[in-house]
Amino acid sequence: MEVYRSFILRLLRNYLIGSLGAVFVVGTVVMVSTLQIPNIQFIRLLAIVLISLVFMLSAEWLAFRVQLMPIRRFFVTTERHSREQMDSMYEKIHRFPGRTIYRIMLPHLLGFSLPAAGLTLWMLDKGWVEFPYFYVSLAAACAILIAVMHALIEYFLTVRAVRPLLLEIRRRGKRQYGVEPSLEGRVLVSIQRKFQLSTALIGLFPLFLFFLATFIRLQYMDPEFAKEYIIWGCSLLC
Repeated sequence: MEVYRSFILRLLRNYLIGSLGAVFVVGTVVMVSTLQIPNIQFIRLLAIVLISLVFMLSAEWLAFRVQLMPIRRFFVTTERHSREQMDSMYEKIHRFPGRTIYRIMLPHLLGFSLPAAGLTLWMLDKGWVEFPYFYVSLAAACAILIAVMHALIEYFLTVRAVRPLLLEIRRRGKRQYGVEPSLEGRVLVSIQRKFQLSTALIGLFPLFLFFLATFIRLQYMDPEFAKEYIIWGCSLLC
């Protein structure tokens, strides 16, 4: 049970690190540095962000509880587990970091992006904020990039967080049956896939985010040059 408590505390700490790094710092810096709007409109946009965060955190907490339920049941119960149960849980914990990506992505996209886009469009219609409507689409694209970055950060942090649980199951298997649970040679995530995810997190997604932020900034300075910039960027990607 102590191993499980430490695991939960580590997951919560990792979530705070990932949220501060990918959502609050990156998202806020992008919004502050690119949009040139009066203070009252900025406050209204900030209110939209806070309201959407409530929806997102609620959705993430629900997904978090659902994903942890079988792991919690395994470590909280005092009954003796069979070898099949240990092998099954050993595999589930190995898969848990990959499922973390879905736990982060879906609440970000459905719990944050949809309410934020809806509230922003409503304020634009009321005249409470003033900027081009297509900025909402750009903001949605930025939200997707930030969600992916956050999910990848959580993935790599969770890979480290599950190690004590795996060691505990192996210790129990060795003590009770004389055999440690294993994946029997199966590779759930290859080194090549981890390298691809690392490359995307470190280089690709921040570059896309910078590209969109620069385009929004250029819109205020020189709309014609901004169009040339987006065409040039798209031609490089193609």
